[in-house]
Amino acid sequence: MSARICVLYVKNGIEHQSPWFACRARAKQAQAILQSKYGACVLYVD
Repeated sequence: MSARICVLYVKNGIEHQSPWFACRARAKQAQAILQSKYGACVLYVD
């Protein structure tokens, strides 16, 4: 089974998460966008 990846980020003091991605490249792309918008982000692999 392939790993699922989402991006965790904080917006207005509340933790949020992106939709789940099957592809690490798409998750990295989402991380870059969210990082430029909200600051520090982390990739969460399930």
